[in-house]
Amino acid sequence: MIELILIRGLPGSGKSTKAKELALKMGAVHIETDMFWSPLHGSDSPKLSKARAWCRRQTDNWLRRGKSVIVSNTFVQMWEMQPYLDLATKHEVPVTVLVANGKYQNIHGAPDEKIAEMKTRWEPFQQR
Repeated sequence: MIELILIRGLPGSGKSTKAKELALKMGAVHIETDMFWSPLHGSDSPKLSKARAWCRRQTDNWLRRGKSVIVSNTFVQMWEMQPYLDLATKHEVPVTVLVANGKYQNIHGAPDEKIAEMKTRWEPFQQR
């Protein structure tokens, strides 16, 4: 069965680890905005919208090909998940939203203040 799984969580919560393990187990494609960044250029906030668009296009393409997709991103607010929920509707596939709550190393160097700010904006997922 083809499905879309969204894994959300704050930086250092284990989103990527969980997604990689699940993708391997399911034979699904794992996509995240971190894959967009060049190792030479690092993550660049002004390009975040391009990275998000790339992630959505990849998700759309793989679902169209009949492949299950796991997307791991912070998805702090509902509007960040909505385009993926719309893709699930478009491709008539079920969507599951998982929350990563682990305490791992923050490999991207997000400042503690930024993580605290993201936490204050966190919205619970509401299936529509």
